[in-house]
Amino acid sequence: MSRVLRRWLLPTLMAAAAVLAVPAAFGASNDACVSANINAPFWLPDGALHAPGRLTLCSVREFSPVSNLHRLDVDGKTVGVFLSRKRVAEGPGVDPEIVFSRDAVGNLKLLGYSLPDREGAVAFRLDPARPLRGTPAVARLP
Repeated sequence: MSRVLRRWLLPTLMAAAAVLAVPAAFGASNDACVSANINAPFWLPDGALHAPGRLTLCSVREFSPVSNLHRLDVDGKTVGVFLSRKRVAEGPGVDPEIVFSRDAVGNLKLLGYSLPDREGAVAFRLDPARPLRGTPAVARLP
């Protein structure tokens, strides 16, 4: 192989390999999870009231620059995959946090959670699931 060809071929192959590696890393799952034992009944975005138990929330994949997809498990069983609104959280973000509000009878209602990030913390707000167009509406409790 000529010296000119070697000078051109090696850098071109290295550049092509670097470009091909980017899409695989971009589509990768990050599976950052946080779990907690919840000692009171709690509402999840699926509209169902769950008995006290172990709740696990996992940020599975970035959906867009402002939202992520999350898998929610109760006692090791997947409840569903839900979309969140994502933003930078206030504060240092040292530990993960799960945020609830209380309904009128004292049950917990999941609002979202935060995870530590390189720049502090990222917060995910989980809104109640909405039925897809064309599907019958299901009565959802608050």
